[in-house]
Amino acid sequence: MKTKKISVLCIVACMVFLAGCADPLKDGTEQLENKQYQDAVGSFEEVIKSGKNLGEAYHGQGIAYWELKQYDKAKEALKKALENEAEETVVMYQILGDCSMILGSYEDALAYYWKGMGCEGLTENQLQEMLYNEIIAYEQLRDWDSAKLKMAAYAEKYPDDEEAKKEAEFLETR
Repeated sequence: MKTKKISVLCIVACMVFLAGCADPLKDGTEQLENKQYQDAVGSFEEVIKSGKNLGEAYHGQGIAYWELKQYDKAKEALKKALENEAEETVVMYQILGDCSMILGSYEDALAYYWKGMGCEGLTENQLQEMLYNEIIAYEQLRDWDSAKLKMAAYAEKYPDDEEAKKEAEFLETR
């Protein structure tokens, strides 16, 4: 009986110890990788409440919200990530720009795309996408001259982009 009590106490002590060692930041990252976005939001919220690793936690939460198509929350979380010294990445600025476009904040979108285009590690595909979205943002702002100018440069750099050719035709009517 005494041995059984000691064993139970050891098991309980181990469980308490392991619970104290839980790593919600790691959990959230794994949940993102496994496309468990709602769970990831919760895990990153635990990290945020702890007051530690805020930049990373808000960044992860922003990505999860993006995947959940909750663009206002994604944008807010990614802005908080930047405020809390998260690493500035092309993807972060690209998502911020895309969220801004979806939410109708075209001037914000332009600013985020420009910052993204200035980040280290920018790939050609990312550049092409942001340059194209820059044109669309100018169109939404009804800044036809800027849109046409950007389209001319884009068409020269990416002459095989069929979608851009259609957009250029549209711009000719403006």
